[in-house]
Amino acid sequence: MTIRFSSSAGRRLRALAALALVLALVAACGGGGPPTGVVSGQLRVGASGASAGGATTLQPIPWRAPDADASVDRALAAAALADRPFVPGEIVVAFEPSLRAAAVDRLSVAGVTLEAVRTLATGGAALYRTTAATLDEALAVAAALEARPDVRYAHPNYLLFPARAPNDPSYAQQWHYRAIDLESAWDVSVGSSDVVVAVLDTGIYYSQADPSKRHPDLVGRVLPGYDFISNATYARDGDGRDPDPFDTVPGNDYHGTHVAGTIGAATDNGVGVAGVDWHARLLPLRVLGDGGGSVADVADAIVWAVGGSVPGVSTNANPARVVNLSLGGAADECYGALADAIARALQSAVVVAAAGNVNQPAIGFTPANCPGAIVVGATDRDGDRASYSNYGSRIDIMAPGGDAESGVLSTGPGNTGPGTYMPMYGTSMAAPHVAGVAALMKAIAPEMSPADFDALLAAGELTNDYGAPGRDNVYGHGLLDAYRAVLAAHMLANGTVPDLPPQPPLVQPPALIMNAQTAAAVVTVSEPATAVPPIAAVRASVPWLSAGPTMTDAAGFGHYTIAADRRGLAPGTYNAYVEVASSAGTVKLPVTVVVEKPSSPGTAGPLHVLLIDARTRTAVAQQTIAATGGIGEFRFQRVPPGSYVIVAGADADADNDGRICGPGEACSIAGADPQTVTVTDDSLTTVTTLVVRFDP
Repeated sequence: MTIRFSSSAGRRLRALAALALVLALVAACGGGGPPTGVVSGQLRVGASGASAGGATTLQPIPWRAPDADASVDRALAAAALADRPFVPGEIVVAFEPSLRAAAVDRLSVAGVTLEAVRTLATGGAALYRTTAATLDEALAVAAALEARPDVRYAHPNYLLFPARAPNDPSYAQQWHYRAIDLESAWDVSVGSSDVVVAVLDTGIYYSQADPSKRHPDLVGRVLPGYDFISNATYARDGDGRDPDPFDTVPGNDYHGTHVAGTIGAATDNGVGVAGVDWHARLLPLRVLGDGGGSVADVADAIVWAVGGSVPGVSTNANPARVVNLSLGGAADECYGALADAIARALQSAVVVAAAGNVNQPAIGFTPANCPGAIVVGATDRDGDRASYSNYGSRIDIMAPGGDAESGVLSTGPGNTGPGTYMPMYGTSMAAPHVAGVAALMKAIAPEMSPADFDALLAAGELTNDYGAPGRDNVYGHGLLDAYRAVLAAHMLANGTVPDLPPQPPLVQPPALIMNAQTAAAVVTVSEPATAVPPIAAVRASVPWLSAGPTMTDAAGFGHYTIAADRRGLAPGTYNAYVEVASSAGTVKLPVTVVVEKPSSPGTAGPLHVLLIDARTRTAVAQQTIAATGGIGEFRFQRVPPGSYVIVAGADADADNDGRICGPGEACSIAGADPQTVTVTDDSLTTVTTLVVRFDP
């Protein structure tokens, strides 16, 4: 079932759906997959008074504006940490500089003995094995170790995961490049093969040994990388660490291949898709296997990527100057091993990290909370913060991450041939846009340091300012602007900007989807980084679509209202466009308009079904359905074991508050209370009919 949201309030509710994936990932710490269940049921729409038990007024599900400061961020993020997955029996310990980790083969603390497994590449830290099998036991041992004067930090060997939202299989074009004005950036630079970008992920569909297993859009772009997964159970490729970072675990959806393609798929070659950087070389490092990847392995891979030494691994001959981390997990702080590794990388490389996909403060997600990392949140096709994207005081920059209806299109697996293409969405898809643009900048300004990149970002030279003026906790410094970024790099390297022809105007958002309840929308027409001639015309391609100025300056830049007149249009989906013309060129704004069948008397409208954790009172998943003929079906899959409350209702936008069950809005009842269900391992829970009452 395709889930579509037909109101702005519905888009805000969409954020709740992203939580379901994260709960599933947090439970995934073994080779056989996480224990989950399925909750399914039926909604019946009835008029007021039609159900026994009397009307029940439910409290609206609150939606919190993402504007908290760091202290509030930490408090909100703490709830996600109770069940952090880790490698059972493994603890990372870092010693004070006066004590070499390699010299400490055995530790004893609080009656527990720890045996050394290996030293880490970060220096002064080592991985130890102990009998602590549960997280509480491991945390107790770590706390006892940190109480010792010779220990700098100690923590369980936590697992990290791909930082993406679930894949939507529908095809989408690469709209995300227009959103960051990448075509204008390519007029300045298409990259350089001297720049190496490290992709720490699930590996890549590119075999150094077998030419038949090489994605055609990655041929000639991939350097010899490394598989850093030391635990064969998680690696699922038959061994531990080895020089082959080929992704052999289909359960990962070839996440690393998709990320690598956004950064550097071969471009202008007549094949498949484009990458942000046409020439940069890709260094694949496999750190995420079946069930995630350990902090110790990720830390070693970061150090190796930038040219540092790792015990037992030959030195990397191609040090990276950009490192992409589209991965992470819930954490109340940046784990010490990650902090040390990123600090080492920042001596020479820009480190880019995904913000996370749980609609929570990024300060509760690592490595997004690690000092020095450029933290990337995601925008949807409309240019708004994507509903799943993390936010808060740690957000530095936004980039297109897409959503279920419009994903980021990039390289995919070769299960049906030498290579495929697929849309995915998440902050994992946003981060490589920034990494790719950083590579373009390095091609222009090879001496650009991580500190230089930070300074340009803080000065607003790399973004279009979104949200509140200046940096804010929703959009950070704003949406990535590739053209502004490469001009800033040119100025950094040469003291001037290149002499370029006038550029066409910028239109945001880069596309419009006008659902059935959207009569009009506002777009912004603005100047790019270099001057553009005045706007000559803004016109629609079809009679039933109009485009007119709302608030513009003398040159025609400003806001325009796009309106759809559905009268006379049969039910269906219509595609048109609006042209914004100037003497420097014409920009086409794609517009999709949905026309629904007229509502019959007594229709409650789109219904939002929420699955709420009975313990935390937090909505963990949400679906939007239409109750055709008064009956609607819902089904939540991959639900972790636990107790849940199910409520359903409509947000008629009468109060425009993003909540269901408000005054005059349809709301569910089941007797006197919302219905509670219990999910056990691998269970199928069928809910009895949930009644949604409304006033016809």
